[in-house]
Amino acid sequence: MYQRDGKKVSEYRSKLSSIESEISSLKNKYLFQDIFNNIKDIETKLFSIGSKLKTIRQKGYVFRKDWENSIIAYQSELPDIKSNIHSESQNISNTHSFALNSILSEIVSIRSSFESTPGSYYSHIDSMESRIAPIKTMVEGAENKLKVMIQPMDEKVNRINSRIERIDKGFELIERASFKLFKAENLVDVWGAMYIKEGKKGPKGFIYLTDKRFRFEQNEDVVVSRKFLIVTKKERRQKLMVDEPIGLIASSKDTEKGFFLARKEMLELGFEQGAKIRKATFRTFIDSKELDDVLDSVISGRIIKTMTGEALKEEEKKEEKPLPKIDKCPACGASFNKPIVKGMTHIKCKYCGKLINF
Repeated sequence: MYQRDGKKVSEYRSKLSSIESEISSLKNKYLFQDIFNNIKDIETKLFSIGSKLKTIRQKGYVFRKDWENSIIAYQSELPDIKSNIHSESQNISNTHSFALNSILSEIVSIRSSFESTPGSYYSHIDSMESRIAPIKTMVEGAENKLKVMIQPMDEKVNRINSRIERIDKGFELIERASFKLFKAENLVDVWGAMYIKEGKKGPKGFIYLTDKRFRFEQNEDVVVSRKFLIVTKKERRQKLMVDEPIGLIASSKDTEKGFFLARKEMLELGFEQGAKIRKATFRTFIDSKELDDVLDSVISGRIIKTMTGEALKEEEKKEEKPLPKIDKCPACGASFNKPIVKGMTHIKCKYCGKLINF
């Protein structure tokens, strides 16, 4: 005597709905709408970056002359990428649309009699699942291929965008800083950081890197009183704590991975004799490897080659002039033993206090 297996009937009824849903999902997937949306986001970012770049140029940012060309190059690549995505979508549609539509038609016809004789359709339903599997694999493979195609550009565009936004904010911060840039001193980058003084803590603020100097300014609200663990008073502290010529940086090292091991977050600096400090350690709020690379380009002088036209001509004129040699104080005649290095703008006699600018 035939006995209906309710559990199996329910399982295959669910399979029918699942196959139908999966086919609908596949049809949407091979339109690659998510990838097209990603391309639109990149286009929007590129337009925005162009505008932001003009802003920081007007504020005086003279480095990374390649950014304008990079933006133009990426914009010119996008039509071909969109064309490739469209072609991939059409190829999959032409190859597999008929098969998927046939399976949908089979599901409609099966449903009308499945409830009365479900056992007659179990193997048929299983075969439909197996027919979908290779199509699903092909669509996922094409999707991954297209993602790989646009990922490098997406990452580069995001990197440029983040740095331009950071530099723009840096110019705003300098307006309110406790120091002023020297004449002919050009901002390179600005990073949020903590200056490690005791254990793993210290004042928070910003690292300001220019083509002449390395600075750290504390800039934060500090708790000065509590009552029963509740903060009752805060005090704003803004103070220049590190200010050294680039030429006195002896070493830089990015170390220690962050909590999720996603990025390095410590920057260790060593300074030459003549600096006010010999060592400094910072916990950076971006990957310290990026910071170290930019710092190295400034110390080595490679950054100069990235300057825009007129700025580069001016800098090359300065490079032709050797650093001044000052052996004695012109006021009191005392001997100077402090070396003059890149980034120094003046020297002060420790005996009579005479300030010699150069």
